[in-house]
Amino acid sequence: MPDPERLGRMFTVLSEQVPKLPDSITKVLYGTQEGTKFGESVAALYKTRGTRG
Repeated sequence: MPDPERLGRMFTVLSEQVPKLPDSITKVLYGTQEGTKFGESVAALYKTRGTRG
């Protein structure tokens, strides 16, 4: 059985973070600045991956 304190912390994190996920995803997909940063990150990942073989 999980420790009650640990379980309480887990639920606190879930209740604070999970509701924010849809907004964050929407901003990445449709927000200009966030989308640009996401695209740059993906491009850097593929560039690094390509140079390493």
